[in-house]
Amino acid sequence: MEAIPKEVIEIADDFFSHASDEEIDKMLLVYFKEQQYIGAQCHIWLQTITNKNNLKNIVNLYLVIYRSYKYYGIKLPEISLETFRTTYQNLIQENKIHINIGLSSLNSFIEDTKITHQNDLINHVILKLHGSKDEPVKYQTPNDATISIAIATILILLLNNEMKKHIGDEIN
Repeated sequence: MEAIPKEVIEIADDFFSHASDEEIDKMLLVYFKEQQYIGAQCHIWLQTITNKNNLKNIVNLYLVIYRSYKYYGIKLPEISLETFRTTYQNLIQENKIHINIGLSSLNSFIEDTKITHQNDLINHVILKLHGSKDEPVKYQTPNDATISIAIATILILLLNNEMKKHIGDEIN
């Protein structure tokens, strides 16, 4: 499976960064319906984010990640609740998710997602979650950062693993 090209990620990011709030809500609903178990849990997590800017950031990032995986042109079957729970439990047991609080959990994200070989997507997520040296992302609470990173981690792992079932393991 070849990695998602940087251009695909940038096009998705540009599209969602210019979309209206109504368009964002519609696309989020469409993606939540396509993967209802991922959507249901992410919806619960999103409700815990206290800062409006942090919430908008992770919603846009969720949409960019999801749209980026559409690059492969394969409509994924719904990822089962069991698969979601297993992936989530594995991350918890490995002390990778919700244990490291705030931006310190970004290191766990990097470690967990490097197995996907989606380097451009991972770098994009890091930039959006952490920011740059000149413009760091400011989180109102450590929970806002932790939840944002948890959503990005679980989404990438689930979509990547499911896509590999349909395409194969090889990354070019």
